[in-house]
Amino acid sequence: MRRLGLLFLLTVFHGIELLENRVFSEDFARDVPSSGAEIRPESLLVVSGDVQVRIDGPKLWTLSRVDYDGVRMGVEESAYGTAINFRGAGFLGSAHRLDVPGRPGEIEEEQVTALKFLVDGRSWQPPSLNERVDCSVFEMQRESTIRSFSLKSELQVQQNSIRERIDLHAGQQTEIKVLYPLMYAWNSSADLWMMGDDKRETRSGQFRKEAAETSDVIYEKSARWAAVYDSVRQIGAVTSFTLHGENSEHALQIIDAPGVYRKLYLVSLSESAVPKGFSARYTAATGFFRAEAAQWSMQAIKRSDELQQSNTR
Repeated sequence: MRRLGLLFLLTVFHGIELLENRVFSEDFARDVPSSGAEIRPESLLVVSGDVQVRIDGPKLWTLSRVDYDGVRMGVEESAYGTAINFRGAGFLGSAHRLDVPGRPGEIEEEQVTALKFLVDGRSWQPPSLNERVDCSVFEMQRESTIRSFSLKSELQVQQNSIRERIDLHAGQQTEIKVLYPLMYAWNSSADLWMMGDDKRETRSGQFRKEAAETSDVIYEKSARWAAVYDSVRQIGAVTSFTLHGENSEHALQIIDAPGVYRKLYLVSLSESAVPKGFSARYTAATGFFRAEAAQWSMQAIKRSDELQQSNTR
């Protein structure tokens, strides 16, 4: 199995939410007329308020890094987006590819069938393969297939928040080991973490400082949001998750790999025979905050409450 610059086999995700004025509506996935020949950029830098995100072509037009207020929050040397671990084969999805058995040099990968961009509500095509766009609201709509699964993926960046939504449909019954609808590779400079559930119960701890032969795994089945915090730079990120449809069971997981990342995953459909016709929606909203070390947990809980409230609209 091929990976982009990673030494670890990874898993998880999450559902991010948007606190600010605009939230996903049912017509967000509307068919936006094309403004001309489709250009699929190799690199697209989106700047909205204090948030900058990079969208990467080699990673099949998914997030590639996240900056907030001039600080690198999400690292570039990892994969974001959706990945599925097929039983007997391995991971396929954004930046996850498989060698085709018996065909040296040939690879299997997610097939992106449609890609559309909107800037401040208007259809937009990048004029070149490497672009920067400054705007109030950026939206990307993406359709793809991963073997028998079809996906509609939506990304929105607005006023210092990031929101994503994944609609997944199974075209035939498929045996999988796990589905990671969304994942976020937070910077290894984060040294503290917290997870919370719908009952306002929380669990928190410290990330490891020293590298080891294996990565630690932080796993919470009841968690609905997760936060990471960098006590040196006094900055943090919170992600809130919601699932809709036939499968509402999921867990959150963080892979603690010092010097590499603190990678957050949404975990779903573990060890499943996914039936034909299965459909599910996964949403996530991420916000950021600054706080002194003594106040970080209170600020993280406050931010998670804001994100969860907006996620119910």
